[in-house]
Amino acid sequence: MAIIYKNIKNSLTNFFLKQENYKKTINLKSNAIYFYSSANPINVIKLSDSKNEDENDLFLEDLLKKMKSSIHHKPSFLNLVVNENLTSEFKKDDDGSLEIIGNFEFIKEKLQEFFPSIMNINAEKTGMFSKKPDKEKEDDDGVGEFDTEKITKTISTLLAKAAPNKILFTWFCLAVSVLVPIVWFSLSIMYHINKELNWNSPPFFGMATLFSGGTTVSLTIDGGQWWRIFTYGFAIAGTDIMTNLIVTGFGAVALYSSLKFAEITIKKWKLIFVLILGYVITGFFSTVMLQGAITGGILNIAAITIGMLIMSVASDPKITSKFIKAKMIWPIILLIFIPFMINPSLELYFALGVGLVSGTVLMALVMAVDKKSTITSVGSLLVILTLIIVPIIFIFVRPYTEPTDPTVLQTLQVYIKNNMLSVSDADAIVAKIGWDRHIWK
Repeated sequence: MAIIYKNIKNSLTNFFLKQENYKKTINLKSNAIYFYSSANPINVIKLSDSKNEDENDLFLEDLLKKMKSSIHHKPSFLNLVVNENLTSEFKKDDDGSLEIIGNFEFIKEKLQEFFPSIMNINAEKTGMFSKKPDKEKEDDDGVGEFDTEKITKTISTLLAKAAPNKILFTWFCLAVSVLVPIVWFSLSIMYHINKELNWNSPPFFGMATLFSGGTTVSLTIDGGQWWRIFTYGFAIAGTDIMTNLIVTGFGAVALYSSLKFAEITIKKWKLIFVLILGYVITGFFSTVMLQGAITGGILNIAAITIGMLIMSVASDPKITSKFIKAKMIWPIILLIFIPFMINPSLELYFALGVGLVSGTVLMALVMAVDKKSTITSVGSLLVILTLIIVPIIFIFVRPYTEPTDPTVLQTLQVYIKNNMLSVSDADAIVAKIGWDRHIWK
């Protein structure tokens, strides 16, 4: 029974890509497929089912020129014409170029000299190398640098997966991260709390942040309000509209840009595990180590997500991973310039750095466990333990009580005035911190 060219093409394509590690490119104006590799004895292979001696193959000439500039010598070339209706022949030109014409069995016999394992393949539809599994087709985007059509198709597929109607988890996280600060800010305006929060506080990540769930060592650790480690990422940025628009708006852009790709490239349980644990570790470490500073806001969540996503694609050579890495440049720029535009401080950049590191090492640990990489697992685990143990040590070895912080005292006053905290509870918090409970009344 005659074997159709489509099956032969699939078998040879899979053989060259999978067995011999060639890269593939195609010419949209012809039916030919081109394989190229700088590591194999034959650098360029053209596969087609017709012999066009008079055709001037400009696409092939361009490919040979690029290969020559890459390997710094004239590339070896093989022209494969698979057609059982043509006379079988094997030619070798004076310049070293090869040409094999004939049916599938003749082609395999002549190629055996260069590729010994080619005799193992067949061109039956269910045969070896004849058809990729659907999952492999979906995941294999090992595209060559000259294969512009496949690059476009692969990127389009990735963007289709990240369409707004397919990233529900991203929308949920974004809604919570944006709506909670908006609600806090709206309530502060309605009840005129924003005017009270302006007292003796910096315009960025100050009293307004602390009031809406931000974290600082005196309140969170010494005062026993541990819940702030879980709420700091949803705090407002300041008391004025412009500050909140800039931070929440651009922070949402950075979070959305990174989280949507994370959702479609990382398994859901890994994504949730890394995001939650990274969030808690970042809050705990920043609270203890940035003594006197106030940490909070959506930028911290974005930093964790960006670190996680970059780590997940860092060593992946696929074109989709390269595309994602390029897309992460803009969110990283936002993380750098948003604080700089409002109120640049080492404490804020430090907290964002901790978020990046937390997301990165947690993702590295999860990936290492999957790949059973002991060295990476141990290294990642050591960094994670450092982020947890060092703050714990600092909590127990501090020889002094934090100096009285007027921002914390005024925040407690605002809570009391708006019936969000009783006087006795505020007294208890101040006593836990170790301050004179009468100094703030």
